[in-house]
Amino acid sequence: MARRLLALAVSATALQAPHAKAPTAPLQATATAPAKTGPTWDDHVAIPEAPDTMVKGVEGNDSMRRKFEQMLREAQNKICSAVEELDGEGTFRQDVWERENGGGGISRGMAGGQG
Repeated sequence: MARRLLALAVSATALQAPHAKAPTAPLQATATAPAKTGPTWDDHVAIPEAPDTMVKGVEGNDSMRRKFEQMLREAQNKICSAVEELDGEGTFRQDVWERENGGGGISRGMAGGQG
């Protein structure tokens, strides 16, 4: 492992251009906050119950997105059931959430498990 890391470090050093100049002035920090680039945790809104689908704006029940969502939900249910069975004590609690601009999810965490 150490040899591979050393080889990667040597390779990375060799890739640097020998004529590259160091910056003449130090980089300056800007006083402005970065612009919001995407969804944040504040965009998530809890909803009381999982809807049949969280796919919005797609027509038809057999769209690829709906099929993929269904596959993921089934996998999540099977995995959580298997972990509960193996643990023998804990159960999964779920939080269902969505974003106003689209998307959402079902988050689960085990409570009361063996640790």
